[in-house]
Amino acid sequence: MKRRLMFAWCVLAIVSAPFHALSAQETFWQTTSGPARYPVQALAISPEGMIFAGTDGGGVFRSHDGGVTWVPVNQGLSHPYVSSLVIDPEGRLFAGTGSLSAGGSGVFRSDDQGETWMAVNTGLRNPHIFCLALDRTNGILYAGTWDLPRNPGGVFRSTDGGRTWVRASTGLKNPYVLSLAVTPEGDVYAGTGALRPLGAFGGSVFRSTDQGASWTELSAGLDDVPVTALLVTPQGQVFAGTFTGDLYRLLGRSWVRYFQFNAILLSLVANAQGHLFAATYGAGVFRSTDGGRSWTAINSGLDDPNVLSLALRPDDGVLFAGTSTGHVFRSITSTLAERHPGL
Repeated sequence: MKRRLMFAWCVLAIVSAPFHALSAQETFWQTTSGPARYPVQALAISPEGMIFAGTDGGGVFRSHDGGVTWVPVNQGLSHPYVSSLVIDPEGRLFAGTGSLSAGGSGVFRSDDQGETWMAVNTGLRNPHIFCLALDRTNGILYAGTWDLPRNPGGVFRSTDGGRTWVRASTGLKNPYVLSLAVTPEGDVYAGTGALRPLGAFGGSVFRSTDQGASWTELSAGLDDVPVTALLVTPQGQVFAGTFTGDLYRLLGRSWVRYFQFNAILLSLVANAQGHLFAATYGAGVFRSTDGGRSWTAINSGLDDPNVLSLALRPDDGVLFAGTSTGHVFRSITSTLAERHPGL
């Protein structure tokens, strides 16, 4: 029987392994001007350094100066609840829409850096998008959706820049998809689990090696809880983060628990050196330089511990964090060890 967890976006009362705190003298974060008021659910950074923030209620905001200023870019974006953002190799920006309270309106695409948007939903039978992922080798776009009474959930796939979609969920036993990740070889991982206003229901991880045509469950070693974050590192390691704050690494076909945080794990990113960064709801941001075995809290200068999203600027490794209060923070220095301090 699926394990039921009381749902609350707050610090979870779970036992966590000890972690090292960053010295108070080492300020890690500086705040940007925001898109204040709206929780920042998603962040994406273009190769040119343009930063996009997807918010819960305010649509998409854009910064061209590293977060110093932000402007809303929502012309044609009819749904202001943005759950996910991805940028494809051609520079097209995709926004998935959906929230627990307001539902969704599918996927929107911008070909002009957010200036204008168009809905790209042909064949997308479920408009409640929880996550997006892109296969950068062939441009295939995947959308993770929630199961609805009249709209089947699971994973949908587009091979033409979002113009058309097909449901790609054969073997995906859980139709509530919370997280997606794609390996350089094209394998797709889907983290599942149902989040409700009154509870969170068990989940798992599924893998597809044929572009979503079929899925195999990978549950060995994994607790039956919602999988809220997935990451494939540049070195090919696969990590999963859960609603209960557990971090797992996939070894073969089984999961090994590497760490337990004291808050919901919502986002995982890795820089070019393989250093990991974890965003949590309730305990801020953590860093690991040993492949996830140990973690350091990097919260000096971060005045909101409820971090919903992370993104790394590709050219210099500067880290950005979006929070529940609508602020975006950025690291004062690069996360790449060989670089000199300074933005």
